[in-house]
Amino acid sequence: MQEDGNENKKVTVEPVAKEEEAEDLRSRFPDPDTDTRLQTPTSDDLPPVPKVTFTRPTTQTARGYKSLPKRSRGSGAGSPSNGTNDDNAGEYRNMGIATTIGFSLVGSIIAGTVLGLLADRYLLHSSATPWGLILGFLAGVLSGFISLIRVTNRLNK
Repeated sequence: MQEDGNENKKVTVEPVAKEEEAEDLRSRFPDPDTDTRLQTPTSDDLPPVPKVTFTRPTTQTARGYKSLPKRSRGSGAGSPSNGTNDDNAGEYRNMGIATTIGFSLVGSIIAGTVLGLLADRYLLHSSATPWGLILGFLAGVLSGFISLIRVTNRLNK
């Protein structure tokens, strides 16, 4: 029994029967051993595994179409050593050369800009007219594009 302090009424609370509580739990949480909805399907219930075939993609080159090279089963993933032929080594070399294009372009622009700033500060002693910065940036862009042309000519050989 509990007593409510506001109205001085007595409220009685009856205990719930244990069987009703157990039935309530069984209805909310079904038994996984007896409930068929919770059991995993057997291999007879699953559809058959589909048959999948693979055809190697081709790439277009200047001399026509050729299939892409097989990956080596070398020491590491994508490593060109242990079992690659000369054609694959040439392709890996070309990929290495091609990755330098962005670095050489951006690097030469940054170097030209820094040299232009240094020329403004120490040679021209003027911060009001940024001619060293402008000329350094343009020289960096020019040298970057010259480097880009050299690398692409080396790739086309």
